[in-house]
Parts: sequence; structure tokens; C-alpha cells
Amino acid sequence: MSGPKLSQAELERMRAEQLERERMAALKRLQEAQGAYRKECAKAGILKEKASQLLSRTDAVYRADAEVRVQAALDRIRIRPVADTKDPESYDAARTELAKIIQEAAGEIGGILKTVADRTVNDKKQNDANAVYQSFQSTVNGAGREIGAVKIAFGNSYDKECIRRQLDAMRVHFEVQADCTDVPDLRGFSAAAVSRIKGLLSQDLDVARSEMQRIANEEAEILRICDERRDLYNEYAALASMTDRIPRDPGEFESAAAIRAEISELRDLYRQQDEMDYIADQINDAMVELGYTFVTSRVLTKKDQGETDFSLYQADRETGVAVYTDQTGAVMMRMTVLGDDPVITEADRDFSYQRQIDFCAGHPDIVAALAGRGVLLKQRSYREPDRAYTYKINIQGQKTAANTGSTKKDAGVQKADRRRRRAGSKRMHAV
Repeated sequence: MSGPKLSQAELERMRAEQLERERMAALKRLQEAQGAYRKECAKAGILKEKASQLLSRTDAVYRADAEVRVQAALDRIRIRPVADTKDPESYDAARTELAKIIQEAAGEIGGILKTVADRTVNDKKQNDANAVYQSFQSTVNGAGREIGAVKIAFGNSYDKECIRRQLDAMRVHFEVQADCTDVPDLRGFSAAAVSRIKGLLSQDLDVARSEMQRIANEEAEILRICDERRDLYNEYAALASMTDRIPRDPGEFESAAAIRAEISELRDLYRQQDEMDYIADQINDAMVELGYTFVTSRVLTKKDQGETDFSLYQADRETGVAVYTDQTGAVMMRMTVLGDDPVITEADRDFSYQRQIDFCAGHPDIVAALAGRGVLLKQRSYREPDRAYTYKINIQGQKTAANTGSTKKDAGVQKADRRRRRAGSKRMHAV
């Protein structure tokens, strides 16, 4: 015995839920890949900035030679364009290649800076040895003279020294951040923080500790907001790629709310486009099963910037069916005459009229086949066969499934992958 059958409404709900899961999974995968790639690109910029800053802090005696070698290492860092802006694997491949280049450059630059540091340390040791020697000479020269008293302050200055060192470390941290461009919101704050820290050197210990904690908390809050905006932008950029939009730069958004508003609009557009593609795919499968041959498919941009999927199927040598599916879910089908001559003759009109009658008689079969796939077509308009509705399309040069020798048994090849097609083809303007 079989269980109860699901209603058409329940089937439609399940289909919509499955589509939504697929959409979100594809979006999340692309978002993660783009975010990781974007982070690696930012790392390349940070490496270049940090290398310049650290070089500026080295001993000027060794800096010139180090700068030439460091710049040569940095010049090898090249960010190549991503091959397919909708394919996560393209971003993964570009990120892996860039990460390898960055790692090699960072290792080389680290070795150069270590050499400079070692030379500086050796110079300091030599200076200290000279100081000891000078002290010894002074002792020898002063031998026999009266020894002066040495004044020692026995007050405990350990806590003050610890605070001083912490303040100095914070000052260096914010001085470096004030020159970095990877987190613009921190630049102004870091510059102000340096001034605040310098003023704490003469403050009471408790006051200094309290102000240091306050500065650290303010920095953490700025970073939290930056992370939130970065996550929002990653989602926005992924949606822009999915919907064939050129992403705006992060700095063009005045607030996180502005990014959220853009995300909301793009989510709706992504859903509409994906549902349009899904319906077009189901129509494709139904048409092929019913004996039509897939000829071509492309996305048309309408005057209102909306999109329509146009697909052409061949019934026989002289007859085709043009199918249009737009983002609202509306579907239009019409018979077309296939021929090389663009001029429509009276013979074409007579031929088209007869084939329109045949197609209208078989149209319920298409509707039934789609209903079995969860796509319910509700007739909103119907035009009776008429010689005036004669259209002609030249399919010469089109890549038809018939040319590949495919049949009904291998009908799976008679299909355009519409969800991937957007990335590799230019949209055409509808007439």
C-alpha cells in the first residue's frame, strides 16, 4: 500500500524550500571563498606597508642595501585576476597561489630584517664593550684619587617601570596602526591614542592603568564594528557576483545599514534570477522529453533592466518553439519558423498558421509535464492561431543538440547550465 500523496501546494512549498537551501549554500560557499581571497589580498598590502615601516626603524647605516632587497621581494607579489567570478574554486586557486607567493616573500624579507637586526645588536655590543673599556681606563687613570659617594634611591619603582614599558608598547602599537590603510577607521583613533598615551607618563599609576584599559576597550569596539562591516561586505560582494553586478568598494558605503539595504535588494534579485533559471531548466527537461531538440539559450536584459531567459527548441527542420521566462515567473511560448531568409513570405504565414494550430493542440502535454516537475503554469493570456503571429529565426551557426548526435535517451546533454551560464556569457539586450 502507498501512503497519502502530497498536494500540489505542499510539493510547491517543498520545491521552494529546496531552492532556498541550494541558493544559500551556493552563496555561502562563494562568500567564504571570496572572503578568504580578499583577506589574502589584504595581507599582501599589509606586508608591503609593514615592511616599509620596519625598514624606517632600522639603522640608517644598513637601510639602503636592505631597502633594495626588500623591494625586489615585494615586487614579486602579483595579484592575478580571478578566472570565474562565480566559481568558488577560482577564488580558492587564486588565494592558494597568492598565499604561496606571500609566504616566500615574507620569509625572504624576514631574513633581510634579521640580518639588519643582528648587525645592529653587534654594533650595540661593540659600543657596550667600548664603554666598559673606557670605564676601565677611567678607573686606571683615577687610581689613587678620593672615591666619591654614590647616591642610591631605595624607593620601589618596579610598578612604575612596568607601566612605563606597557605604555611604550601601546604607543608603538598605535603608531604603526596610524600609518596602516587596511583598517581606515582605526587610523584617526590610533593617532589620537598616541597623544593620550604620551600624556599618561606623568600620571598616577591607577589613573594610567584605568586610561590604558579604556583605550584598549575603545580599540576593541572599533575592531568589532569593522569586523561586522567586513562580514556584511563579504555577503554583499558574493551576492553582487551572483547577480552580475560590479561590487562597489567598501569605502563607498557610509554605514553598515547601507550595506544591509543593498544586501536585501540583491537577495531578492538573486532569488528571482535563480527561480527563473530553475523554471527554465524544468521547461528544458520537459521539452526534450516530449521530443523537442534544444538549440540555444541566453539571458536577455529588458528595458527596465529586468531579465528574461530565452530558449529555442526545434520541433523539425522548419519549426521551432521560442520560450521566454522572466524573473516574475511568467512564461511565454510561441511557434517560430526556422529559415535562413529573414523575409517573411505568405507561404511562411500559411505554414506558421498550421503549425500554431498543432502546437496549441499539444500545449496541454507541456503543461502536464511541468506540473509533474512541480512547476504549475496558470494561463493568463492566450492568442488564437493567426497568420499575423508569424515569426522567423535563423538558427544557422547555432550550437544545436542535434549536431552532437544526442537523442531522447541521452537528453541530459541537451541543456544549458543556466546557473553557471551567467558567469561566462554576456547578457544581450532584448528587442
